[in-house]
Amino acid sequence: MELQQLKHFLAVQRLGGFRRAAESLNISQPALSQSIGNLEDSLGAALFERGPQGTHITPYGQTLISYASNIMREVSKARDELDVLRGLQRGRVNVGALSTFSSHIVPEVVGRFIAAYPNIEVAVTVHLWPELSKLLETGELDFVYSLWSPELVHGTEFESIPQQRCRSLVYARSDHPLAGRKNVTLEQMAKFDWVVTNQSIATDYLIRMFGNGGVAPPKIAVRTDSFSLIRAMVREQPLLCMMPDNTTAEDLRGGRLVEIDQRHIAREQTTALIFSKRISQTPAAMAMMQAFQQYAGLGTET
Repeated sequence: MELQQLKHFLAVQRLGGFRRAAESLNISQPALSQSIGNLEDSLGAALFERGPQGTHITPYGQTLISYASNIMREVSKARDELDVLRGLQRGRVNVGALSTFSSHIVPEVVGRFIAAYPNIEVAVTVHLWPELSKLLETGELDFVYSLWSPELVHGTEFESIPQQRCRSLVYARSDHPLAGRKNVTLEQMAKFDWVVTNQSIATDYLIRMFGNGGVAPPKIAVRTDSFSLIRAMVREQPLLCMMPDNTTAEDLRGGRLVEIDQRHIAREQTTALIFSKRISQTPAAMAMMQAFQQYAGLGTET
């Protein structure tokens, strides 16, 4: 089994046929067929079924996909690490970020990082935790910057490095009917529509707080994966929302949002860097994690 053969195998699997794979690899189709044939001979199993209806992967090939992908990914990381050790500082960092932080914190940290390491490419995937965790499991992400809670890593192969404490509070636009009122009650907040994240942990908490106070939950007008959209909608409409306080400072200073004075809904949380224990971190990824820690005041200046 050779790395080139695994590369060819993954290309055929990804593109669904030998012709397109050969074109993408810039080799002849007979050469590609011979490479796959040699791989099949070394494994003693057929990886693809070829017929009039096209090329289909076999159960043996399906089993090989994840192993081949992991091998090629680790080879790429090894090359990146050797490049860094040689002082070339080439490489790529794949960062996952909760959508909460897509317009705050992550842009600042990434901006500082690319200024310090201009030859390292940074790819940022923004999503909610369920999707980010899947990418973390497969090694497609080096680490994730997220709000942390014990249930996120319980029973997984993930580890976490706590970063900053934050509180999720209730916000509205500055001319909202509840803005400026003191000691707003659950009953008063329940009269207004809310915009919430699709993340069930946060939404379940909100509903539970109203239920604990004996108040029927408010109407959820909008659910979204984007915290940027939540902020924009709250600025434009008389909606209420719950967001981490470390993401709202700019809007509060600019008078675009106000915190609702209430004592019922305040979720204490911590941000964290979350990564897989079974996947080694490249020097580039470690440098990016250090940049997040410096932002949180936990790392040493370089």
